[in-house]
Amino acid sequence: MHPTAIDAASHLSKVSAAVARAVAEPSALETLPLTLATLHKDFAASFMLSRLGDSIVAKAADQQIAYGWASVSTLNGELVTDLQGDQILIGEMQTAVHEFMKDRAGDAMHNEDQCAEIVDSLVVTKALADAMGWDAGREGWFVGFKVHDANVWKRFLSGELKAFSIAGEATVTEVDE
Repeated sequence: MHPTAIDAASHLSKVSAAVARAVAEPSALETLPLTLATLHKDFAASFMLSRLGDSIVAKAADQQIAYGWASVSTLNGELVTDLQGDQILIGEMQTAVHEFMKDRAGDAMHNEDQCAEIVDSLVVTKALADAMGWDAGREGWFVGFKVHDANVWKRFLSGELKAFSIAGEATVTEVDE
């Protein structure tokens, strides 16, 4: 669901409050550009993520396999900012996926108890999608996880688990906008 008028009004209220604070407190004036950039980035990220929808797109119940986007790098050509505020370039994602695929284990909500294994993996780049005649509208990592744990599978079926989440470590590079 896209941000509502209430979400937009809330965002504008936060922006107005930040400007009012800077006017009232001259010491806050020098941090105003960063404050406004952060407020905008957070609102834009919530809007971008709302366009992605749930990442679980299919379930093969007879095989206990959940399919979906583990991570999305771009949407309609725009770099995506994830829930942690990170952006992952598709080339970096592809390198990380190739390293991950050496292990293939999956857990539920990063608890490190293996309950699934990856059985399908495809890093969808624009070049690959073009070569295959696809219009995925996004670049990212599409996966299929075979879920071995009956309770975790029930959580997928009920809709409680409706997205994949990747865990990992990375070197963060700040980018000027």
